Amino acid sequence: MNIYYDKDADLSIIQGLKVAIVGYGSQGHAHANNLKESGVDITGGRDRFPRPRRRKPA
Repeated sequence: MNIYYDKDADLSIIQGLKVAIVGYGSQGHAHANNLKESGVDITGGRDRFPRPRRRKPA
């Protein structure tokens, strides 16, 4: 198993670009906020027609 830390990431690769976070459920918003707080220009998107969630049988 590999463990990565902040020092292992090179944000300069995406620093001058607009990065899109599309989908990924509730975690997409958190990932976008982390990138935004790191100074990356981000935009987000959602599915126009999300599928209804299925309920688990009781």
